[in-house]
Amino acid sequence: MDDLSGADLSRLPLRGARLSGRDLSGTSFVEADLRSALLDRADLRDCDFTRARLMNALLSGSNLRGARLRNAMLAGAVLDGANLRGADLTGADLAAASFKGADLRGAILDGIARDADTAFDGALLDPALQDV
Repeated sequence: MDDLSGADLSRLPLRGARLSGRDLSGTSFVEADLRSALLDRADLRDCDFTRARLMNALLSGSNLRGARLRNAMLAGAVLDGANLRGADLTGADLAAASFKGADLRGAILDGIARDADTAFDGALLDPALQDV
């Protein structure tokens, strides 16, 4: 189970999965249950997390460049230092999520749900998104 790149893990119950540092690039996690999963330092380029449940997941230092996180539930997730360049977070729930030091340049943040506990400290954002 070392290389899961390009796999279809859609709708699977992966709650608490330990996938730190794995190559998961291009994998489909559509509607998967990844609550409290460990995905830190993972290669998640071009993954599809549409409507996935990633509440309280650890994604620090992961490469999510070009990932699709449309309508994903990221409440309480930690994405500190993650590369989210060009990621699509349209309609995602970011309540209490942490993006400290993350690279969000070119990311789509239309219709996101966030609260006072959503942290973007030190995140790299496009000038139009500086007030996120």
